Amino acid sequence: MEWLIYKKQLLIAAVSLVALSVVLIVMLATDTDADLSSLNTKSQPSVHKAQLGAEQNIGDYTLFPMPPILAESQLDEILVRGDALWIGSDKGLVKVQGKTLTLYRQFENVAYEMVRELVALPDGIAVQLSLAHSYGKETALGSYVFNTQLEQWQKVGDTAMAQAWLDGYLYQANTGLIRRNPEQDWKQEPVLDSVCQGAPSSLTMRAIDAEIWLVGDGSFVDNIGVRTFGCGVLRYSPKNQEARLYTTEHGLNHNSAWDIAGGMMGQGSGVYVTHWLKDIYVSLLEPGAKQWVSLIGAGTGNNMAVHEESVWLASTFASKPIITVGRDAVTGRSLAPIDRNEVVSAVAFQGPRLWFTTSAKVWIRGKSSIRSRLGYTLVAKSD
Repeated sequence: MEWLIYKKQLLIAAVSLVALSVVLIVMLATDTDADLSSLNTKSQPSVHKAQLGAEQNIGDYTLFPMPPILAESQLDEILVRGDALWIGSDKGLVKVQGKTLTLYRQFENVAYEMVRELVALPDGIAVQLSLAHSYGKETALGSYVFNTQLEQWQKVGDTAMAQAWLDGYLYQANTGLIRRNPEQDWKQEPVLDSVCQGAPSSLTMRAIDAEIWLVGDGSFVDNIGVRTFGCGVLRYSPKNQEARLYTTEHGLNHNSAWDIAGGMMGQGSGVYVTHWLKDIYVSLLEPGAKQWVSLIGAGTGNNMAVHEESVWLASTFASKPIITVGRDAVTGRSLAPIDRNEVVSAVAFQGPRLWFTTSAKVWIRGKSSIRSRLGYTLVAKSD
């Protein structure tokens, strides 16, 4: 496959560089042609149940330690469906309902089963699934749908960098944008030939107000080495079959972005973009506006959620784990630290509760390990 050859070329070129973004390194480490037999896999899906750890209260936070089956795990995404939380982890797909935690795995004998890009479907959850090798590389397995009623997995296509559900279709992006029809056995059809100049290295997609929105970063190789660039914000309307690209020329703070979120544009929520560069503020596109504005004081974050007239960010700093700012751009504030080196990975709203996942490096008897917790804080309407 041409894109796989291109990725391997990037990996060779990147060896000579002094620094390269972590996102690009992770992508280049993915190998879709690796021999699965070397992983000693057991393909029969498995289900494990456990109870969350005892409730811990730290200031305004309520936290729950992970049970042993998720010891030293990374909890990277949160998806809210009704009264349940679904979490993408490096050990499988996690469901939390009340104090009960259920871990769904496809390959029992593999230490790391990476579940990413969680998207809610009418009767299930779409994910991207990959397995981790002992030497650090990953084997991308493809796009899967987990039926939450039957608790069954179904492979629906090849791996995608980003995906979103809109009006009965599963949209997916790599070098271009496609959509899959569940009524036709997930058959794919092209939507846009090129995304991020046809050379994305990381992408994030969201369905906002009946449109598809994409942000990310791209890379290419020239005689100097590997060069990276920001993709800007791509806005696609399925109704009109029209695409529009926003860049810094349209007021965007930076063309590189971490996450994008929003609500109903017709109800005044707007679209927010958080950028991965330090000291770059959140960008906001107001309903009906053609230019983006900056939310000064928002800072940055790798994941965010919108609540009424404010945006909440999972910060990359333990000193200010969660940041919130209103659309007036002057009410920004950071929540109190959780622990000395505990950072927040993901955030999601369930009513007035802002759920989040954390990770911290802890030392036990001279050895370091990762401690993960699930927590929430209550958000008042005025916040």
